[in-house]
Amino acid sequence: MSSSKPFAQANIQAHLQVLSVGAAEASPTCLVITDRDRFMLNVGEGTQRLAMEHKVRLTRFDHLFLTALTPEALGGLPGMLLTMADCGKTAISIHGPVGLRALLRATSHFMRREDLKIIIREYGTTGLAMQGPTLAMHALPLLSTSSPSAPGTEQEPPQPPSEQQEQQEQQYGNEPTAKRPRVATTGPTPSASLPPCVAWVGQTASVLGKFDVRRAKELGIPTGPLFGKLKAGQPVTLPDGRTIQAEEVVAPPTPGAIFGIMHLPDGEREGKEEGGNGGSSPSSLLALPPPTAWLEAALLGTIAAAAAAADARHLTCMVHYSSAALVQTPLYQEWMKSFGPSTTHILAALPLGAHQSPYRAARLNNLRLH
Repeated sequence: MSSSKPFAQANIQAHLQVLSVGAAEASPTCLVITDRDRFMLNVGEGTQRLAMEHKVRLTRFDHLFLTALTPEALGGLPGMLLTMADCGKTAISIHGPVGLRALLRATSHFMRREDLKIIIREYGTTGLAMQGPTLAMHALPLLSTSSPSAPGTEQEPPQPPSEQQEQQEQQYGNEPTAKRPRVATTGPTPSASLPPCVAWVGQTASVLGKFDVRRAKELGIPTGPLFGKLKAGQPVTLPDGRTIQAEEVVAPPTPGAIFGIMHLPDGEREGKEEGGNGGSSPSSLLALPPPTAWLEAALLGTIAAAAAAADARHLTCMVHYSSAALVQTPLYQEWMKSFGPSTTHILAALPLGAHQSPYRAARLNNLRLH
C-alpha cells in the first residue's frame, strides 16, 4: 500500500455498527463498513455468535484492529481465525499494539490451519496503518506515564508496507511442509518503553465536489471523456491549446468524517485505584491524547487533507471501549468534554454488574422462562 494513493470518491456510504457492548457475557466490538472497505475493531469473546445472529459475514473482513492485548480485546480471536480458515478465508491482516506477534505465536500449537495467511502489524508510534479505497485507519498508541517518550515527543511514524514487503509476506510460510498458520509480521521490535495499547482514528474518504456542467460549457469544453477527467480532478487540454484545471469546473471536495476508538484497559498501567472500583489510576489518565492528537493522526496520514486544516475539523464520533467505572471518573469526563459539542460520544461498555445478555436467543429464552 502506498501513501500516495488517491483518497477521494464520488459517492460514499459508510456506517459504524456496534456489534457488541461490554456486558457480563461479551465485550465491545465495532464494525466500520463502507462501500468497499470492512474493518472490525476488537474481537471479544462471543463475537462469532453475535455476527451469526446479526447476519454479519466474517469472511468479508480483511483487516482486524485490536486496541490492547487483553481478554476483552481479543478473547474471541483464536476461535474466529479458525472459523474463517474453515470457511475458506485465505488471508487476514491483524493490527495491534507491540506484543501481538508473540501472543499469536503462543497460540500456534493449536492454530493449525495451513491455508490461512496471517499478517501481523504492530504499532508503537503514531501513523497511518491502513488506507483502503474509502476508509483509512491510523494508529495512536497510548503512552504510559512510565514511558520515557512523552506524548509530545517527535517519533518517526510507521510507514505502510511497500509492494515489495507485501510480496515477501505472501511468500512467507508457503513451504509444503508448513504445519502451522503462516504468520508474517511488520512493525517495531517489542520494547518495555512502548505503549501497551493503541487507540484508532478512522477517516472516510473525501467526497468529490459537484461538477458544474454549465461552467464547463461556457469554457468550451466538449462533452465526453474530458468531463470524466475533470471530475476525477485531472487537468485537460482543449483542441485550441487551452489548459483547464479541475478547480475551475468542480466544487471543492467535502472532507470525510473522522472518528475514534478509545480503550484504556483497567489497571493496564499503574494498577487499579485504591478502593477497588475497577478503574485506572488518575496518573494513568494523564496519558489520554488531547483532541488535537486525534486530528493530527488522521490529517497527517492522508493526501486528501492538509495538517493546516486541523483547527477547522472535529471528530464526528468517539466510541469508548473503556469500562463504565473509568468513564465516570472526573478526569475522563473532563477529557471527553474537551472534544466539544460537535463530537458524539458512544459508550460501549455497560456498568459493572448490569447483567444484560447481548445474545438475542438468550434473551428470548429468558422471556419464555419468566
